[in-house]
Amino acid sequence: MIFGVIPAIFLRRCPSCRRGKVYENHFRLKKLCAHCGYDFYPEPGFYLGAMMVPYVFSAITTVPFAIFLKVTGVVGSALVAPLAWYYLCVVSLLLCYSKTFWLHLEFRISQRQQKLERPSSKS
Repeated sequence: MIFGVIPAIFLRRCPSCRRGKVYENHFRLKKLCAHCGYDFYPEPGFYLGAMMVPYVFSAITTVPFAIFLKVTGVVGSALVAPLAWYYLCVVSLLLCYSKTFWLHLEFRISQRQQKLERPSSKS
């Protein structure tokens, strides 16, 4: 394997071979790994859990930022513009990485389950 797990997540590589790219472009996931054929869509709704990470992160970081802007006297559309910019930039980037992390997590868990389900061959 070329990459370790953490670099593979940051480089958005396949969890199986760690060589194939998970994304076609910044927002579009590939269906299969071009290198090993790993399915990036194991089941419908698979990435719903991954979407919670950027949602919670954005809520935790946006609310204090909004309070700071409000306390310093920023009003109206001037309050919305920096929050919208922050949300679009940070959350969209975080969503891509959280999907890749979710895919790697599922791969590791399913690997361990397969090892546990194999009958031991003790003679």
